[in-house]
Amino acid sequence: MEDTKIKSGNFSPCLSSTSKKIRVIWGITNKCNLKCKHCAITSKESSALQDIEKYFKALESMEEAGVDTVYLSGGEPLLFDYVYDLIKYGKRLGIEITIGTNGTLLNERSVKKLKNANVDRVFVSLDHWEKEKHDWLRGNGTFEKTINGIKLLKKYEVYTRIDSIVWKENYRELEKLVDFCKKLKADEIIFAWPVKVGSALKNYDYIFPPEEEYLKIGEKLESLRKSKSIKVSYHRFRYFDENAKGCPGGRKIFYINAEGRVSPCFWLSTMLNLFTKGNIFEEKFYSLLEDYSIQEFRKIEEIVWKENYRELEKLVDFCKKLKADEIIFAWPVKVGSALKNYDYIFPPEEEYLKIGEKLESLRKSKSIKVSYHRFRYFDENAKGCPGGRKIFYINAEGRVSPCFWLSTMLNLFTKGNIFEEKFYSLLEDYSIQEFRKIEERRHEKFGPGCPAVCKIYNKTIYSKDPLLLK
Repeated sequence: MEDTKIKSGNFSPCLSSTSKKIRVIWGITNKCNLKCKHCAITSKESSALQDIEKYFKALESMEEAGVDTVYLSGGEPLLFDYVYDLIKYGKRLGIEITIGTNGTLLNERSVKKLKNANVDRVFVSLDHWEKEKHDWLRGNGTFEKTINGIKLLKKYEVYTRIDSIVWKENYRELEKLVDFCKKLKADEIIFAWPVKVGSALKNYDYIFPPEEEYLKIGEKLESLRKSKSIKVSYHRFRYFDENAKGCPGGRKIFYINAEGRVSPCFWLSTMLNLFTKGNIFEEKFYSLLEDYSIQEFRKIEEIVWKENYRELEKLVDFCKKLKADEIIFAWPVKVGSALKNYDYIFPPEEEYLKIGEKLESLRKSKSIKVSYHRFRYFDENAKGCPGGRKIFYINAEGRVSPCFWLSTMLNLFTKGNIFEEKFYSLLEDYSIQEFRKIEERRHEKFGPGCPAVCKIYNKTIYSKDPLLLK
């Protein structure tokens, strides 16, 4: 693929748009009338409603701190008792107010109330142009209600943006969804790559497009953006944005949950439960930004961006000065704390080949012995997984596993241990033999690869090595 770099402000490396000053995503309720198969959160009863004056004070506090945009989300924000009052009050304060909805509760009454409240924009979720596909993702009957809601918004001249995830059932024909939205007279459509949290992670194989299609999908979206038949933008396609400045979380974007606690990022709040101790109903917004969780997130994010994969040669030089004999690099594995801290740890997957090329260049320089693991693309001698044949792991109890990483993921150990049985006899254990069979089936279907970086469910490995990009 040719080296594509696009100069544009119509897309973002983050899943949330930024504003000129500070943007707040406010999940005003946990309640939702749907159970979408890709949702990051679980619908539940919200905590008791605060007095409406406390919500108004919270908006005032945000405005004082420099917040210029508030995006009301949920759950489903149209289920929130004070939603129209919040919009009106926010507009009086000079804050841009947008609202995101699944569209099923948009009717003549609710759309008129949104219009009268002077809402700036309404974001409606629509993930396919075919009823059956959209309803599979969001629930039976949702498609027709959502389409009717979009038509009503346009009838009352409310700015309407369509929000769509890029998923297995639409990524091949995104232009059809764009054309469909154009026919609905929507003002804009925005696409986002799904995030591996909540129901989306649970339904990974049904939701996520193949990772090796990522760049092609980005190119398609950029082509659709340039067509200008309707305003098209997209999130989470960093490769195409040379102006990407890193994570805006904890600086220009904040998330507030239904209890009023603040997080530097909606997605990280979901993954790590990263919230302030205090809440906006009891403290000023600007004072909450001094909370440890916000400050610590800023520090962690700076370290990742400044000191990670872009300057591997500095670590090689440093090790050389220490007179180390060798340095070996490895792509991290999505287990344990690494998975919990995914967004802090892992380089962008689309950078994988460039990182591998950098490592190969460092290896050839021979200033110090450099080698690397889990960069299979560059190893023509890769023979497949040696686990359970030429490599074994033994834990502190003496139980044997065919692989350290898979032992961590699957608790895959022999019943016996090396303190009571001969090592060779343990290799006949069911767990070792079964792993060999599982890996043989995986290899037969997907080719060589490391099962530890493949998708695993219920002790079955069911994907090819995502880093095998030949």
